[in-house]
Amino acid sequence: MDAVKRKIQTLQQQADDAEDRAQDLHKQLESEREIREKVR
Repeated sequence: MDAVKRKIQTLQQQADDAEDRAQDLHKQLESEREIREKVR
């Protein structure tokens, strides 16, 4: 049972990390879009 709990915690942490990376990429994308709009 403890192994299952640890596995769930590991998967949750991986999901949280992936969400953080996705948010960072989204911010980067928005910044690049703004730069492109200013260039036009």
